[in-house]
Amino acid sequence: MRTTEWAQRPPLRLRLRTTEWVRHTRARGLSSDAACAELLGLSTSIISRARNNEVEPGPKFVAAAIWHLPGLKFEDLFEVVPDTERTAP
Repeated sequence: MRTTEWAQRPPLRLRLRTTEWVRHTRARGLSSDAACAELLGLSTSIISRARNNEVEPGPKFVAAAIWHLPGLKFEDLFEVVPDTERTAP
């Protein structure tokens, strides 16, 4: 791929697959953002904001989710999308 082709691509971002997140966390008895936050060692706010597509899940979020939700792969919970798809907070 030439440099000019790469430069023309839109910036990318990471997004939580909200429906899958809710399905998998509820199946494990995590009925609230607070319960997920406690298990993952994150703030309730960051769980809620990622679930509502207000922030990108950071490395700590991704690592904690994969570690504490065994049997799931990265692509089960997260997706890479063009930044142009970001919804306004």
